[in-house]
Amino acid sequence: MDFHRRFSIRLKLMLLVTLTVFVIILAFALFSTRFLSQAVLQRGQAQLEARLQAGVMDFRVWLAAKSDALIAYGDSLAYVDYETAKDVFLAAVTTRGQRDPEIYSIYYASVAKPGESGGFFLDSSGWVPGDDYDWTGRPWFTRAAATGALIYDEPYVDADTGQLVFTLATPIRRDGRLVGVLGADIFMTTVTDLVAALQPTPSARTFLINSDNLYVTNTDAAKVMAGDFFEDTAIQLDQARFMEASLSVEFLADQGLYVGAIAIPDLGWRLVSFGQLSDIIGDLASKRWLNIGFAIGIGLLALVLVFFAMAVPVRYIRDVATGMAMVASGGGDLQRKLDVRSHDEIGELAFHFNSFTDYLATLIRQTMVVSDNLKAVSAETRDASVRVAQGLDTAVQALDGIISTVRHEATDFDVTSRSVNLFFDQYSNLQGKLLSQSASVEQTAAAMVQISRTMDNVAILGKKGQDLVVGLNDSARKGGNAVNELAGVMQDISRRSEAIAEFTKVIGEIAERTNMLAMNAAIEAAHAGETGKGFAVVADEIRKLAESANTESAEISRLIGEINLSIAAGLKSSNAAQGDLARMIVDVEENGGLSREISAATAEEAKGGDEILRALQLIRDANAELKLVINQQHEEATGIRQSIMSLQQETEVVAGSIGEQGAKLNELSNRVHSFNDHMDSVADEAAKLACIMENFKLEEGACP
Repeated sequence: MDFHRRFSIRLKLMLLVTLTVFVIILAFALFSTRFLSQAVLQRGQAQLEARLQAGVMDFRVWLAAKSDALIAYGDSLAYVDYETAKDVFLAAVTTRGQRDPEIYSIYYASVAKPGESGGFFLDSSGWVPGDDYDWTGRPWFTRAAATGALIYDEPYVDADTGQLVFTLATPIRRDGRLVGVLGADIFMTTVTDLVAALQPTPSARTFLINSDNLYVTNTDAAKVMAGDFFEDTAIQLDQARFMEASLSVEFLADQGLYVGAIAIPDLGWRLVSFGQLSDIIGDLASKRWLNIGFAIGIGLLALVLVFFAMAVPVRYIRDVATGMAMVASGGGDLQRKLDVRSHDEIGELAFHFNSFTDYLATLIRQTMVVSDNLKAVSAETRDASVRVAQGLDTAVQALDGIISTVRHEATDFDVTSRSVNLFFDQYSNLQGKLLSQSASVEQTAAAMVQISRTMDNVAILGKKGQDLVVGLNDSARKGGNAVNELAGVMQDISRRSEAIAEFTKVIGEIAERTNMLAMNAAIEAAHAGETGKGFAVVADEIRKLAESANTESAEISRLIGEINLSIAAGLKSSNAAQGDLARMIVDVEENGGLSREISAATAEEAKGGDEILRALQLIRDANAELKLVINQQHEEATGIRQSIMSLQQETEVVAGSIGEQGAKLNELSNRVHSFNDHMDSVADEAAKLACIMENFKLEEGACP
């Protein structure tokens, strides 16, 4: 493959050095220009802020002078009555033109007589308010009275003079009480001139605007309180952020403008100034291009210097490249050397090239020797590996026969192992059935023991039931006797109640007769007149006593009747209880007989259960011996099965190991054959290498 040079290293170095110098100088120029621009803008911002603050200070001085003059007028009116105030007011304002010609009109509204003329008004135009003029309803009056301090009203253009007028108003107080409000209309001629004259830069224009961005001052009277500042000037910026700051300056590079504003908090106004940005940055752009041109000139100068400085080194490099090309194109001529003309990097390159050719010649001679040796060794190695491969093939064939025999024997042993496993499985099933039968016998014995215990408990309970029946029979007989005694007592009570009823009846009859006698006595006492009054009183008391006795005897008769009814019911219940107890005694006696029969039958069943338990115990002993024999035989059978399985596993391991050995021998044989092929390739490559080495031209008489 041929090499074609497309670029010169001389050109590359020239361009690299020139570009580096140019970039460094250009970066320095841009940085210095940017730094200078920032410094100029910062200085311009500081100057703008200072001029705006000075303008606000001038406006505050003017406003303070007007406010102080109005307050001085108010002080002269604070401590006089309404009539005197008029004279004082007129005397004070007659000289207003001499003291302050900007005070256009001044007026005073009194609280003392709001229903009459209500105030004084003096205007330079000679206008006089009419009788219907509402002094205390004017906006300047209501605002000053409400705030209790000096207030400023929005300016307006006076219709008579065509000039901008600004209103001030201050409340007049006497002993803390509002007595009136003094106001004044003031020309803003001075303010307009001050604002218009405020020019931070030659192209600057300055205005006062209110919170709605409307002009407060403007040389064009038609725009005052009518034109919007931002719409009129077409300045594009974030108005909300700009107007929120108390003092702000913005440089609008895309519009070529600057704009600054400062707030006047008492009035809600702002002093705004804008102008051309070039007034601040000046010829900064021309300086930037001058720096860029200077950087380009320095870069061209560096290009020329590098061109001449690289001439000699590049010529030396070209000579070295020519010498190396002659070595490469001379059919491998290693006898050619390069001249070392200097002791710099170029001379070092030529020296190391000569050293490289010397080392390469030595290496080629050694390679030729090694190539000859390699051909001989590869031939011997190939012969030996062929013999080894043949022996391995024979061993592999013999091992394959052994593997077949072992696998056949393992198959026969596997059939025998399955037969033995089948026998042991059947024997295990028989053992399971015998163990299951033994468990059933154990469960039957346990159930019979439980039944025997239950029969014993039943016998005990039968004996207790028989004793309980005897006790219940005695208790029933005692209850019957008690019921009989209770019936006799209740019959005796019934007889006595009847006697008491007869006695109560006699008492009632006596009470009725006593009542009749008392009535007769009262009649006789009435016939006797005054002498029978005492007897009449006694007769009346006897009558009342007889009536009370009659009432009580009737109540007693009623209670005795109720008692007799209760006794009759009790006798009926007693008779019923006697019958129930008699029947219960008969039932208890019958239950006693049944309990005795149950107890006897339970005793017989208990004896039979004991005999069954003895028989089951004999069966349990026989099952225990049978289980012991079964367990011993199971352990022996398990050992035999494990031995057979272990022998089968060992047989499989031997067969697998023999198979692995056969596979390894087969793999080794394949590798030996592959090694033979590789040695053939090595011999071929050694022959090719010897052929290539013969193409190099070495020193004459050099011995490899």
